[in-house]
Amino acid sequence: MARRVIFWWAFGLLLCSLFVVRNGTADEHTKPVKAGKLSFRVPIGWTQQTPASPMRTAQFEIPVRCNNSEAVSVVLYYFGPNQGGSVEANLKRWEQQFAAPEGTSLADVKKIEQKRPAGLNVTILELAGTYVAPLSPRNPTARHSKPNYCLFAAVVETADGPFFFKIVGPAQSMEQQRAHFMQLIDSLSFQTK
Repeated sequence: MARRVIFWWAFGLLLCSLFVVRNGTADEHTKPVKAGKLSFRVPIGWTQQTPASPMRTAQFEIPVRCNNSEAVSVVLYYFGPNQGGSVEANLKRWEQQFAAPEGTSLADVKKIEQKRPAGLNVTILELAGTYVAPLSPRNPTARHSKPNYCLFAAVVETADGPFFFKIVGPAQSMEQQRAHFMQLIDSLSFQTK
């Protein structure tokens, strides 16, 4: 009986130490970011930049590891309390920025997922195809035409209104970033006071 107790105690201690080491390792490869009351962690390799517009609360460049690939950026948008539209409106807008690969539909190449990190409602959208978003809000008829692109986007619902994460880039580069983006989402927290 005493051997069983010692075995299970030692086994539990081993599991706890593995959990601490694993979490410590994750933290060693990420850095904390605070955007207003929203906090999250990003990979150390992502370079934080000065946001390019007042609508952006944070912006990062991701190092590209693929030949001839464009730089990939991560943008966090916040428009203010109750601004920026509903979750459904944003999903629809992002979907309109992509054309499905030939022989498929957007339904075939999109994935929607719900998460609840720290009690926040987060809706995540993944899309693949040709990126056809307008080049500029002032000129909606001039559009990108970039095949083999992907989008990872998320609407984070908070007490102060929604925050919007968006990453768009070449599929090969984006595939390398999927796990990092999900870790970012899992690390989200919101200061309520």
